[in-house]
Amino acid sequence: MTINIGLDELVIWLWLIEKKLEKGSKRMTIKQAREMLAAAIAYLAVLAEDPRRVLVMHMDHRYEEQQPELVPYLGYDQWAAWLVIVEWFWMVALAIIGVMPEKDARLLTTERLLYVLKHVTTTKQDRLEYGDKKKGTKGMGHDILALLALMRRYLPKGLWKWLHYTATSYDTISTAYALQLRVVFSLVLWPKMMALDETWRAKINEYLTTRQMFRTHLQPAIPGTVGFYLACAHRQFTDCALELQRAALAMPGKFCGFVGTAASQRAVGIPKKAERTLMSILDLPVAKGSTQIAPIHHTVHFYSDLVAIGGPMMSLCEDLRILHMPELGEVVPSKEVDVTSTSSAGAAKEANPIRAENAIGADTIVLSCALRPWLTRGSNFQRDLRWSSVMRTFIEALEYFAQELYSVKRQMSVLAFNEERCLHWVQTFGPASLAELLHNALQREGFAGAHTFVKKELIARVKAGAPNLCVAAELYLQANETDQKFRRAWKGLTRRELHLLKHPTHYMGDAIKDARRETTNGLKPIAA
Repeated sequence: MTINIGLDELVIWLWLIEKKLEKGSKRMTIKQAREMLAAAIAYLAVLAEDPRRVLVMHMDHRYEEQQPELVPYLGYDQWAAWLVIVEWFWMVALAIIGVMPEKDARLLTTERLLYVLKHVTTTKQDRLEYGDKKKGTKGMGHDILALLALMRRYLPKGLWKWLHYTATSYDTISTAYALQLRVVFSLVLWPKMMALDETWRAKINEYLTTRQMFRTHLQPAIPGTVGFYLACAHRQFTDCALELQRAALAMPGKFCGFVGTAASQRAVGIPKKAERTLMSILDLPVAKGSTQIAPIHHTVHFYSDLVAIGGPMMSLCEDLRILHMPELGEVVPSKEVDVTSTSSAGAAKEANPIRAENAIGADTIVLSCALRPWLTRGSNFQRDLRWSSVMRTFIEALEYFAQELYSVKRQMSVLAFNEERCLHWVQTFGPASLAELLHNALQREGFAGAHTFVKKELIARVKAGAPNLCVAAELYLQANETDQKFRRAWKGLTRRELHLLKHPTHYMGDAIKDARRETTNGLKPIAA
């Protein structure tokens, strides 16, 4: 599937598809059906250019303009298109397996599918469901019955009897939800994640060896590198991304009837193969354990993973806000007027870290949206209506997740560290921070109570002005000549250990090596 196609190319593509159908076997193949589906998905972008369509999404309109890629798939009037696609390809599946006679199957052309998609909108569906007050007409009171009535206006009568044949409403709706999520994830969200990944890895490489004071409980810990700091968060991001991808591609569809037994299908001779054929066309797994609705645990898994991947992004942005503080000054404020703001009152402010703050805000909304599937896990017996309205809002989490990716990408694109300021804090707190190295070395030499001794006797001298722990140890020995236990342990330190105690900026461990490795840990395109 692709959305990178213009109207002229689409017309040529459709013509080629029709020619293939004419030259091929009498019955459509799954491959040909998938080409038809790809044309339908591509056509959604064309429909989104129609100014008469209502294309608002669930999210706040001020952010909606920043996510135009989502509009063809999540705009309000586009929802009916997903339902149409599922209903259409159920008929195609019946044609492929031979349930539908050939004379009717020949009516299932790509051109006719796009014609239906062009004329069926969610707004029209609503009007049939709820009635038209202006015209004084009563509604049908059911969304799928309204959809079917609307589709029949644009379908030849030869297909009317096959439309929604042996299906229940949530065969269509559950499968449409799964297909919509898969397409949005594959065509919009994953490419955004790949773009962020590329920018992120470039920043790791840029600051691969830049020294930075690492912190624990907001207190100085030991020296590290900015590259390693960014690499750790990036590794968490990519691990979560792969989990999210697996969850997205595992989202199943279902088409097994009223309460999941496929009773009406079997009664009229439609085999299990029909459901498998439909899902094969749509590239969806067949749901196992379906009742009238698809199992909710797949949805819960996906949205839980959506929350999980927000963790490393949100945590990183929280850190960058703190490092942006003038008191620390490690992150350089972004001064582009069009993307930053200062204050309506504080003219002295340089710039606000609004990119990071926007990302954190979007992450909070994603979290709150992703709670909804958790709250709808139960269903009385085979299905009830409590969660229908809630399920309609699940997709809002995808919209704000796209906004979160957008904000983090903006933050990453201008992220700059003040290397002098970073080194300043290493030089300030680094000498004392190597207490970790020293007490381990003393412990190895059999010096009892090494941790307490280093903290009480040597760190105190560094804080009093000793330039490093080597000098502190020498000062202690001068003042305590009789302490032979410490003297023997001190003499056991290796040349490398003594060198590091004198030069804290060299105390890197695997930071640079691990960060360099992470620069090649990139996300890959989803296989077509």
